[in-house]
Amino acid sequence: MKRILFTLLFLILTCQLNAQSSNNADVNVKANIIQSISVQKLADIDFGDIPQNTGKHTIPSDGTDAGKIEISSAANKSINISIPQTITLQNSNSDNLTFTSEVPIYNGSDDQGGATQLTDNSGGAVTPQTNTTYVWLGGYVNSDNVNTGLYEGILTVTVSYN
Repeated sequence: MKRILFTLLFLILTCQLNAQSSNNADVNVKANIIQSISVQKLADIDFGDIPQNTGKHTIPSDGTDAGKIEISSAANKSINISIPQTITLQNSNSDNLTFTSEVPIYNGSDDQGGATQLTDNSGGAVTPQTNTTYVWLGGYVNSDNVNTGLYEGILTVTVSYN
C-alpha cells in the first residue's frame, strides 16, 4: 500500500513538473546620448553708480545693460531655464540690498530684438531649434534706506533638460 501511494505521489509530482512551462519576452534597451548642456556668461548685470535714496532702478531684460548667457544644448530638445526671483547683494560691511529679477528673454540667435519672454522665472520651458540659445537677464534694486557701498551677489541661472 505504501508502495502504491509512493508511486502515485511520484507520478503526480512528475506530471506537475512536466506540465509547468516557461516563457520569455525580449525587451529592447535603447539609449540616445545627446549633447550635454553648457552655460556660459557673456555679460554681467551692472547698475553702475546709483545715488542713495533715489528709489527703484531697473535694467530691463531687453535693455543694453542686461546680463547675457549662452546655452549650448541639443537642438529640438526641451530645456528648462530658471532663475531665482530675488537674490541678496552685500557690501563689504555685510549690508544687504535685494535684487529682484525680471522674467528673462531668449532667442536662438544673438538678437534681443527678436527675443521671446520666458513664462516666468521659476522655470520656462524652451525647445531650441539650434544648439545655441541666448538669454538676457534684467531686474531692479531699490536704493532707498540702504547704506552706501559696492553691493555684489551671484545670480545663478539653472538650465536642465525636461
